[in-house]
Amino acid sequence: MLVLGLIIGHSLPRPKGSSSGPEAGELLASNEQVAPPPGTGESNSGHSVTNSSTLSLEAELEIALALPNSRRREEALSRLRESLSPADLPRLLALLIKRPGATLHGAIADVAADWAASDPKAAFTWALGLSPPMLRTSVVQRVAETWARGNPAEAAAFAIAQPPGSAQQLLLKSVADQWVSRDPAAALAWAGNLPAGQLRNQVMHSVLETYAQLDASAAAGFALAMPPGKDRNQAIGVIAGSWAAQDPDAAVAWLKALPDSLQRATADSVVSHLLNVDKPRQAAQLVTSLPESQLQCRLALHVAGQWADKDVVSAVAWLKMLPEGRTKENVLRGLSSAWAEADPQAAMDYVQSLPSNSREFRDSIAHTWAGNDPGGALNWATNQPDIATRKPALSAVMYGWTHASPESAAAFTATLPSGELQESAVMTVVHEWSFADLHGAVNWVSQFPPGKLRDKAVDPIIFWGQGQDPAAIAAMLDGFGDAQLTKQHGETLATIWLTRDEPAARAWIEHSPLSDEVKQRVLSRAEEK
Repeated sequence: MLVLGLIIGHSLPRPKGSSSGPEAGELLASNEQVAPPPGTGESNSGHSVTNSSTLSLEAELEIALALPNSRRREEALSRLRESLSPADLPRLLALLIKRPGATLHGAIADVAADWAASDPKAAFTWALGLSPPMLRTSVVQRVAETWARGNPAEAAAFAIAQPPGSAQQLLLKSVADQWVSRDPAAALAWAGNLPAGQLRNQVMHSVLETYAQLDASAAAGFALAMPPGKDRNQAIGVIAGSWAAQDPDAAVAWLKALPDSLQRATADSVVSHLLNVDKPRQAAQLVTSLPESQLQCRLALHVAGQWADKDVVSAVAWLKMLPEGRTKENVLRGLSSAWAEADPQAAMDYVQSLPSNSREFRDSIAHTWAGNDPGGALNWATNQPDIATRKPALSAVMYGWTHASPESAAAFTATLPSGELQESAVMTVVHEWSFADLHGAVNWVSQFPPGKLRDKAVDPIIFWGQGQDPAAIAAMLDGFGDAQLTKQHGETLATIWLTRDEPAARAWIEHSPLSDEVKQRVLSRAEEK
């Protein structure tokens, strides 16, 4: 009979005037217990609060949650929610919050939104105390939407008084969305009358963005009617960016019709939005339409890099259509790395066909090529027509190869014939290797036979190494057994070493081939410090 009674109680709508909430004055202030709207006495709409009514709500919730079919379960929860008076909603929330897991997060948000329809401040304040963060965000969002839809002015005033943070931003965004959809002029007036500062800028940004989503042409007209200045430029940028996300062609056409000064002020925002919505072709068209300037060059670099990462073939086609000049150079600079990754031979053939200023791009492509395919890069470099072009080409390849595999690059230099080409390759490897891995470079150069190439190769090692590990440099010099080479570098090495490890430095100085005059000079300087 009890079960039958519960089922009947669940099936019949609960009288709106009844209450299953706590008696007046009982506080339920945590996420386990939710404070109901304050009462003025022991009765609520003429009905006293009894334990049996509380048990009835709990039982009805149990029945709804026990339904195996998710659709029927949601319908039962919806009927239960609709049957309650506003005063009962906090009690239902308290019961739902006790349930573990995320399956009821949607139901909690629905109940909180219903509560916000009658007491938005209480509902919003309660939602801020929820955890985990995912639940808190979804409930705050629903409460904010309900409040802003019902009374945007009140919600706006409350939001402005809140401390900065995600909850304030959610409420302000909801106010902007709802208010603009109902009365754009009122929403814009509210935003414009806020005190100058970061908050006003954020609110105006939200209002204008929503306005542009609803009616981009009208929003654009509003922005253009603003007094000239920073605020108008920012407004045009926001609207153009939002417009570009919806209708890139229309936004670009509108922007192109603006005076040059306004184009420059808003192009950044529009280009960013176009790239964010994967419209690089429209972004490129906009950049190309701008007058040649630092802004155009900077945006061209940005667009080229973003476009080439996703579609290098189309980005290269854009490059080849551009007239010679700084903008084209920046486009090439932006896409050269991606092009070298995709088709290094084609990228190299193109840059070598340029009339001038190709060295930077050639080297960049060679670095990438050598890191991915040293054999192919070496074939290109060693087949240059003469030593004047072969030497820098090989140097660029060795640079990229050393960064990818210094041991392999170093081993290759031994296969080159003695002379200018080999020396250039060795010096490139030792410069890069000694900076990245001092001890690896020391071990390699220590195997060189005495001679001009060895003595030259130690220069970058000593330059980088005497500050990093002076003991290793001293050991290398001692291993060479070349007194003249030690005298050439020893004074600087000893001076630095004394500041790092004075006892070890003094011991080395004492047994080094440095002259007595140099030893005394170095030690005297150390004592003075």
